[in-house]
Amino acid sequence: DDEALLPDNEAELTAVTVETLGDASSKTQGLGTSSNDDEKERDDGDDAELGLLSPAAVSSTEDAPPSARNGPDPPESPRAVDRRRVSWGRTGVGEDGWNRHTVTATVAYAFLAAIAIGYDEIFPVFAKTSRSLGGLGLSAQSIGGILVFGGFTLVSFQLLVFPALMRVFGVTAGLRKGSIAFAAACLIAPCASLIDDETARWAVLLASQALKITTLAMLFSCVIIAVNNSCENRAKARVNGVGTSLAAFGRVVSPVVHGVVFSWSLRLDGWRERQFVVFIFVSACSLAFYALVSLLPKELDAPPREVEDEVAANGG
Repeated sequence: DDEALLPDNEAELTAVTVETLGDASSKTQGLGTSSNDDEKERDDGDDAELGLLSPAAVSSTEDAPPSARNGPDPPESPRAVDRRRVSWGRTGVGEDGWNRHTVTATVAYAFLAAIAIGYDEIFPVFAKTSRSLGGLGLSAQSIGGILVFGGFTLVSFQLLVFPALMRVFGVTAGLRKGSIAFAAACLIAPCASLIDDETARWAVLLASQALKITTLAMLFSCVIIAVNNSCENRAKARVNGVGTSLAAFGRVVSPVVHGVVFSWSLRLDGWRERQFVVFIFVSACSLAFYALVSLLPKELDAPPREVEDEVAANGG
């Protein structure tokens, strides 16, 4: 039976063999062509990444639809956000991360530093001045005792009272109310020079020192918080550096100014209450500080919402 299936002569057998070999060769060439095409596509992709394709090839690659190049585009990362607009809800924040409220808060911090150092430098001079010139005539040990009492009061206030005041008033309201309280506290110390009873005089001095140091502590804490809440994280280092530099300049100039005012007041022979002059000057500066911090909006009670906060809230 097998012999019946074979061609009858050698010519037919040769023709069948040639035809079979031709079909196999064409299939092999087809497979080779498709393999070469795939390999060429991979080479073109590598060349495109390395920038080795010709301009025409690059143009044809760029014009191809996304699905033909690399498949569907991956989802956008939550961090792929325009960093020039970092905050939500803080109006007027520019590309540098700060605004006009930052300038106001920074100037207020420097102004407060000048006011505080002026009072702190002039009070010991007033306390040491003789009573005939309107001073208190205290010894160095007595002045040191008043300052130590102020230190203990400050620690107690910061630990026990200040957190409750912040919950009640907030930053901006605390600045306004604290500046009014400090303006009043500045006028208590010179009243002690009018009291002849030593016990009552000491009571007034200690009350004055306690009220002064607690109001200043509240003002400094609030104004520093306001400065940092008025700008974004990327600008805080620069803003605080500028604020510290301005405050240092104020601490240099303020003692000189207050010393000149106090020296001038001692030459006012016709006015018995001349010791009030320098303290009235400090109180007037505190009222000017009140006018300055009144420009700060209530939104500075909270820090701006940053991109990092949004990403963290989304679990990114």
